[in-house]
Amino acid sequence: MTPPTVRRKSSLVLLYASIILFFCCVPNLGYAHFRLYIAEIPITLSLGSLKLKLTNTLRQQIQVHLNNILQSQSFAQQNTTYLNTYQATIIEELKKANIPLDFSYLALQKLNLDPNNLESQAGFWSFRAEFARQELNLKVTKEIDERLNVITATQSAIKYIQKNQLLFKNWAISLVGLQLGIKNTTEYVKDFYKDTQLYYGVQQLEINESSHDKIKEFIIYKLAFEEINKNNPHNIKTRLIKYEKGANKTLGDIANETRMSIDELKECNKWLKQPKVPNDKTYPVLLPIKEDELIEEIKKQDDWSNQQQNNNNTGNVIHNTTNNTTTNKSIFDNVTVVDPSGEHQTIGQDNAVTVNMQTIKVEERTAPKIHTVKSGDNLYQIARKYSIKLDELKTWNGLSSDAIYPGQTLVVSNIDVSNTNYIKHTVSRGETLSGIARNYSITISELYQWNHLTSDFIREGQILNIFVSAQTYKTAEGKHLFFEKHKQRQSKVKLMKNGK
Repeated sequence: MTPPTVRRKSSLVLLYASIILFFCCVPNLGYAHFRLYIAEIPITLSLGSLKLKLTNTLRQQIQVHLNNILQSQSFAQQNTTYLNTYQATIIEELKKANIPLDFSYLALQKLNLDPNNLESQAGFWSFRAEFARQELNLKVTKEIDERLNVITATQSAIKYIQKNQLLFKNWAISLVGLQLGIKNTTEYVKDFYKDTQLYYGVQQLEINESSHDKIKEFIIYKLAFEEINKNNPHNIKTRLIKYEKGANKTLGDIANETRMSIDELKECNKWLKQPKVPNDKTYPVLLPIKEDELIEEIKKQDDWSNQQQNNNNTGNVIHNTTNNTTTNKSIFDNVTVVDPSGEHQTIGQDNAVTVNMQTIKVEERTAPKIHTVKSGDNLYQIARKYSIKLDELKTWNGLSSDAIYPGQTLVVSNIDVSNTNYIKHTVSRGETLSGIARNYSITISELYQWNHLTSDFIREGQILNIFVSAQTYKTAEGKHLFFEKHKQRQSKVKLMKNGK
């Protein structure tokens, strides 16, 4: 019988060999050669609130194998592309669920977006087909493979991580649970830790040669990906925007509608294996937007507004020479201002009324109360605590059942707009919560709270409440800078529409 020590060493050799083999087989994409090296593996690593303490023997083994794979040109090239394209989107989903952001590295481990065998591990988070169907309720067929949709797969992964965390109260064990399933992980912790006090709710966990391979593999990828990000700080990141009106449309139809490249859409939507998006449920089609394109577009609008203001001050008129007004659309189109009297003043349209800058008074923004769920809480107790109805609590938070979990945030008061000026923003095609938040200098979290949102899904024509801070937008002369900027942008749009 093979001694346990020999079996553990053999297991480690196979683990590291498989990682090296994987990266050596990734095709060369023609990027510049990376020479990455980690001089020393840290003694402790953080995974959320959990500290992972590595033994010296394990650190030495990890350092040798980690630096071997870091020397692989194909490893650096391929994973630089993956990190730039997908990590920001994954992190955005993790933030909303209060999941440690380091889990984004787990999502990109051994990423395979072109699986030869449908039943093998594939896609983001490397789910097996059977596990994805049975445990995560993801659709995995020859026509649709939701494991390859970064948002859908990540949202499903988050729900399963939360289930594991409730059961094990240990992020490292929850990481294992996501890959093995709750049943197998329960058997593992019983066999390996013997006593629940050694892992349940602990602040520090020792990781040694005998620890689960999934944890050691995660550490290798985490350190490797961090090294790549550190050595490529200026790479352009991609933001993936959800388009949820694609039912019965081809990617070509969506490309024409959104004026995007069909090749870019295909690259980010490999989950769609058939010509048209199905209509049995909502499938988010991902639209790739480079951060530098967003920044450049905002800069163009601001440069035009400043130039328009300067020429207005000198009596000059700006003549626009282009007839393409698509990329110069005002961010304030279809915005309605609501004052305490109840009168609605619509701006951003051809028949927009002039706002009297001297009479507008904007109060400080207000938001509903938020309750963070603690262990032992239930919806009935929370409703009683805040003197609200149970049905209201569930409606405000989009709850379809009474299930809640520790750390979850719940809206526990409605928005009172009776005595507060606020803005009603009508969502336009292609808009996202992050873009709207940036335009109004607010946070995505505030948009969630003010509008009782439970996901980042917004639809064209949807009305969003925006509470504007007087401190942010009031000028020294007592005028409201928000409306001043709007007037500048509207002048630009009208000039362009008139072809002047």
